[in-house]
Parts: sequence; C-alpha cells; structure tokens
Amino acid sequence: KMMNAVQPKTPDAVLAALTQYGAAVGAKKMMIWEFKHAKQAISSGTYVNLYNTCRDVECTRIGKFSRCFCNHGYGKHSLKILKNKRFGKNPCGEEGCKCDNFLFMFRRPEEIGQYHLT
Repeated sequence: KMMNAVQPKTPDAVLAALTQYGAAVGAKKMMIWEFKHAKQAISSGTYVNLYNTCRDVECTRIGKFSRCFCNHGYGKHSLKILKNKRFGKNPCGEEGCKCDNFLFMFRRPEEIGQYHLT
C-alpha cells in the first residue's frame, strides 16, 4: 500500500530506490527522448532547451522529436540564426502549415517539471 511508502530524501536513497525498483515508465520514455535529442545536439552543434523564466529553471531539451502545437515536429521547423548569433522565429516547413514559430507542446508531465503527476 502507498500509505506506508517512504519517500527517499537524499541522492543516495534515490539511487538505492532506483537500483532496487527501476525507473518509472514515464521517466524511461523521457530519458529515451532526452538521449536522442542529446545525440542530435552533439551532431548538429545546436543545443535547444525549454527554459521557464517564471520559475528560473530549464525544463527539457528540444529536439526533432519534440512536438509543436501545429502538430509537426521540431525537425520540420527551420532554425533561423540572427546576426547577433541568437535564434529567431522557427517557421514550420511542412507544406500548407501556417505556423510561423515553434511552440513546444509537452507530452509528458516530466517535460515541464511536473514529476509528481507521474
């Protein structure tokens, strides 16, 4: 029963629980996506991360498998680099799509820091 469950409170306790019970299904999915996006960032030389300015925290890595509200992946959006080396808008390159900038649509609560929902 979950009523008597003990929440690990130290990094060592978390590691011990992870070793004993394994990672949650959602966490495994998220880590697979993170790994794929990291490999892509290494090969392309471009690292894109979702950053929450209200909470001052990085949420998740963005890669070609990340989904936009236009329902196309980040890989379908063209990355524009401005003269000052910052990124501009990322319009969708899918034929017929009117999306003028990538807007991240999360699929898992962990991607936006809501780990307690899994």
